[in-house]
Amino acid sequence: TYSSPFPAFNVDQTGTRKERKGIARLDFQFSPQTRLSFRVNDYDNNFPYEPRVSGGATRHPAGSETVERYANEMFGTLTNVRNRSVNELKLGYVNMWWFRNGVAGSGATIDTPKGPGFGPKTITLTGYTVGTTNLPALNHPKSYSFRDDYSMSFNKHGHHDLKVGGEYVYDPFTITIAFTAFGSLDAQGGPVPANIQSLLPVWNDVRTWNLAPLSSISRQYSVGVAPGQNFTKHTTRNDFAGWVQDDWKIASRLTMNLGLRYDIQANALAENVKFLPFMPGDGKHDMNNVAPRLGFVLTATDRTVIRGGFGQFYGEVPANLWAYANNRSAQATAAVLNDGRADFASNPFNGPQPTYEQVIANSCNTNGNRAGCYRQDLSGLASPDMVMPYSYQSSIGMQRQLNDTTSVQADYVYTASRREYSGVNLNLTYNPATGANYPFTDLTRRPYPEFGTISMSVSNGYANTHALQTAFTKRLSARWQASGTYTLSGLWDAGQPAYSGTQQVPFAVAKDLSNEYSLATTDQRHRAVFNGIWQAGYGFQVSGLYFYGSGERYSTNYGGDRRHRPSASGRDDRAAQQLRRAADPSSRHEADQAFQPRGPQNHRWSPGALQRVQSRELRRVYDVGKQRAVREAGGEPQYCLSATDDAARVPGCVLSGETCEEKPAAHSRGRVAVARHGARPGCESDPGSRIDRPRCGKSEDHHVLGVGV
Repeated sequence: TYSSPFPAFNVDQTGTRKERKGIARLDFQFSPQTRLSFRVNDYDNNFPYEPRVSGGATRHPAGSETVERYANEMFGTLTNVRNRSVNELKLGYVNMWWFRNGVAGSGATIDTPKGPGFGPKTITLTGYTVGTTNLPALNHPKSYSFRDDYSMSFNKHGHHDLKVGGEYVYDPFTITIAFTAFGSLDAQGGPVPANIQSLLPVWNDVRTWNLAPLSSISRQYSVGVAPGQNFTKHTTRNDFAGWVQDDWKIASRLTMNLGLRYDIQANALAENVKFLPFMPGDGKHDMNNVAPRLGFVLTATDRTVIRGGFGQFYGEVPANLWAYANNRSAQATAAVLNDGRADFASNPFNGPQPTYEQVIANSCNTNGNRAGCYRQDLSGLASPDMVMPYSYQSSIGMQRQLNDTTSVQADYVYTASRREYSGVNLNLTYNPATGANYPFTDLTRRPYPEFGTISMSVSNGYANTHALQTAFTKRLSARWQASGTYTLSGLWDAGQPAYSGTQQVPFAVAKDLSNEYSLATTDQRHRAVFNGIWQAGYGFQVSGLYFYGSGERYSTNYGGDRRHRPSASGRDDRAAQQLRRAADPSSRHEADQAFQPRGPQNHRWSPGALQRVQSRELRRVYDVGKQRAVREAGGEPQYCLSATDDAARVPGCVLSGETCEEKPAAHSRGRVAVARHGARPGCESDPGSRIDRPRCGKSEDHHVLGVGV
């Protein structure tokens, strides 16, 4: 549903989402010691309008897209069991497609391995976006995996459970991303024209759009081109891993967990991609990823256990980093600044759009900044200094059995995430007196005046999490059972520092332009879950679940480029800083109750009355894309908050008739799961996993480093 201030654009987009799933499994026993398990999964999912990019108050319907997802998976496990050892050989194959296509266009198409693709022209206005970039897009990864796990037990100076394993994964990848292939117009040089609805009369037909009147507020136009308009690229990646773990029972009351894991992800950081002068193409693989792990379990008394652990965990680098960098190296972008012509927005090149060969021949970086040259916008680049993200995780806690059916536990958990990555614009310089960047339109201030925006992924982000995890469990007795968890936690993080060229800015910059360390987006202070079951008698059972979560913090963004960076949105100086700390929506409550008959096993009961009750408090959600500065007090701008109630507004400001929207801003930083979560204390861990995954209890309610390694 679209809820913008422009009624003509608030159209209904309806369609049928189709999903198909299938699974087949074969198990065969060769002998009492050897068996084979084979499984095939098939999945197909089609969205006529992708919900993530459809609807809202700040998007035009031309920005929606269709999405087709397909996955075919085959896995086989050969298990051999001996008296004191077990060996598991695992083979896997995954074939996936993810195809994004536009729902609006001009009739022009781009060939992809899945057929013709199209998309709209993108127009970035202040607080409102028409269209979307990077369409069509096709991700087609494959994966061939080989893994072996060997476990054995023996006695020597105590009892040992030894686990040794290794894994190899080969990933060929086909990717098509047409970066701004249908054109992108930056029109943030002024407010949205009052007649914008008449300028774009047919929302999904770009040929009907009258863009010339937008020239007065346009700042730049860019378009992506490729040889023969072929935006498809093929690349490969190789992952290797090996691990060893020993659960050593030194004495009857003490068990030590000692482990070590080693990872190599060759080409995962795009170290083999050549794109001068930013990516030399001869980078070295990150080879020093050795992860030690140590844990212990001490039986203090017959009813009390003390446990703790420490480990280093390397995260898997998502495919989009290396795939995007490879894809970007096969195309070019022609960017031109507004030259003052009245028809710039509709005729940015003052003639036909240049071909790939013409852009390369007339690029400012190849012809010495000759008048009329094209400044390429670069995105999807990866810094040669990037390394694999990792985290240090530690925990200490205890578990106490109160009686035969009831136990309690508590654990303190600390997670230090390091070398998290996200993108920065390298082509800015900063004023040391104010800490603000110089406007990007001033070519003399750019580190690389021959280029436009240069977006590169760097890995200098970090985060710290402190948490107290508590839980109690009562097993079924006297016809009832129950369990509950409570977590008190805090998450602090810092993004990437400001860059100018390939170097960090050596002086302090404005807080909204740097890596301010503070409470993070998604930080949640309290979380509690309780569930219980009561056998009411006469064949009836009553169960219930209650969830409480204090408000999570959301990112705050202003829907315009007030810093002249360029950017479609961003945090806006001191007011946004205050909002980041204050944007803590109200708490959330959910309750589920079920009343259900249960008959004897030799009778068939109908499901009966199954009741589900859910309630939640309305959150306050900030969408600063609809904010407007309405007054100044003491030299500091005050902003209205697009919130669901008046209590969320800054005192003294008014909404100026703007539409409020309840839409949380997504946390876009490229985090790796292992950097934030570990396994539940006291659970057996998987030494062959980068992330310590729990094998017991309710992992949904516990994100803590396990005692095992």
